[in-house]
Amino acid sequence: MTVNVLKASSYSLTFAGASSNPADATTYYYGSLYSLTQQTTAGINRVYVPVAGTIIACAGMMTIGGTPGSSETSTLSLRLNDTTDTTITTTFTADNLRSLFSNTALSIAVAALDYLELKWVTPTWITTNPTSVIPHMTVVVEV
Repeated sequence: MTVNVLKASSYSLTFAGASSNPADATTYYYGSLYSLTQQTTAGINRVYVPVAGTIIACAGMMTIGGTPGSSETSTLSLRLNDTTDTTITTTFTADNLRSLFSNTALSIAVAALDYLELKWVTPTWITTNPTSVIPHMTVVVEV
């Protein structure tokens, strides 16, 4: 996966979380606290925007440290200020050791001190839930 959108007038924000075992049909939130596992309550694991701008892209992966899940699709979104969700993808699967995702067609206005979280609505896995899932994501903000 190649994402070549970083420009001189942009910066990136990093998201991650500790290894966890997601349950069926559950909404999880990830952010800046690398040592914090998945959260089912929004607003706990925030990534703050330091400078106003426009989010133009994101890319990331879920690393599976244990067993990959079966191939049901799920939705990943970027959540702004615990009020607005922008869909990254509706076809995410956690069925590989490194399940990639990206969206280079974003246009989300952000102000300084807004906060973001990665929101994952898991599917009901029919045969196997993934285990030891570690999320990673980078968001590009153009100023």
